[in-house]
Amino acid sequence: MQTHDLAQHVKWLKGAFPLAHRVYVREVPRAEILDKSDGTCTWTGKSFVILVASGQALATKIDVLNHEWAHARVKHVPDAKDEPAHNPLWSAEYGRIAAAYEAYKGNP
Repeated sequence: MQTHDLAQHVKWLKGAFPLAHRVYVREVPRAEILDKSDGTCTWTGKSFVILVASGQALATKIDVLNHEWAHARVKHVPDAKDEPAHNPLWSAEYGRIAAAYEAYKGNP
């Protein structure tokens, strides 16, 4: 079984699910996230900024990062930008990332 920290997970995501634009991932106190959620993905016009709330278990942070990474992956798909954030395209991408991570960890 493979285990890694959040920085290693970002490196894995960049290799397994690359983005066309630069992405910055920061772990911050929940109070710094606008809606006080577990994480958020924001497009700045040039890059993505993903914030993950600190104070959570590593497994939760990785799940949140996978969730937000899926948003970044589908953000610029034609005709998807006006749909709800958790649309079928996002769901499919999140599922692909989650399944690949489970396989990476050695889970079938």
